[in-house]
Amino acid sequence: LWYTIKALVNTEDLAEFYNLSDYIFTDPSVPSSVVQYMTKWMKVPHMWSKVLRKKRSIYHEGDTNMLLEGYVVDI
Repeated sequence: LWYTIKALVNTEDLAEFYNLSDYIFTDPSVPSSVVQYMTKWMKVPHMWSKVLRKKRSIYHEGDTNMLLEGYVVDI
């Protein structure tokens, strides 16, 4: 399950994204707590999945503390 979730976050292929999410929501071995958690996050995949975050860097999101960390590293 952990491998599937990491793949879901990191895939840039839309078909694979849907296949992986279908697995999470339909496989009876996936705990219901994981399904409930993922149900919330599937409403905003643009915030966490590479499939919808292509060609974006941390500088495109100005509402995160990572912005400061990214800036400090570049100095």
